[in-house]
Amino acid sequence: MQSADEKQSQQSSIQIKGRLNMKSVMLSPKEERDTAMIVGQLFLNFGTLEFYAFLLLYEFGNPTHKERVFNMKISERIKDIEANVHNLKISEEKRKCIVDSFKELKTLSIVRNTVAHGPYMIQGNQKGFMDVKASKGKIPGEITITTLKGLEKANKQLVNLFEKLKPIMQELLASKPSPSN
Repeated sequence: MQSADEKQSQQSSIQIKGRLNMKSVMLSPKEERDTAMIVGQLFLNFGTLEFYAFLLLYEFGNPTHKERVFNMKISERIKDIEANVHNLKISEEKRKCIVDSFKELKTLSIVRNTVAHGPYMIQGNQKGFMDVKASKGKIPGEITITTLKGLEKANKQLVNLFEKLKPIMQELLASKPSPSN
């Protein structure tokens, strides 16, 4: 028997290339709130960590490349951080933490991009965001979906990365001389 929320959900189907029966979903009020909360947290948490990558390069990177940092993709920033982390005046343990944390962020960027660019869909009894790139060439039933539980897991990982990096970022920024007026 369906709950009131499930009854309120409305669905319509479309055929994509005659193979994929994808449902566009109007979420129930509860599903909408839950999804909005989890997706919002994902973007806020990811954005904070992406800003940390920006700060590391802008404040501690090559001064002649400051303008370039504004236009870099996160993967490019992470690559630059890995190449230049040895220049930071912190312990080797903290440098390793930075590198490892940003490698994990790069992996989590797949989840972020799936949510940002993939449709929300239903596949069998699963609801979630379709990873378009990972689903290339797959048949229905094999399509990769990131569920809300997957997003919750990613959010926990992002919060853990933030907790690891925050004291290191505070130390680095506190040790930086104030700009002269």
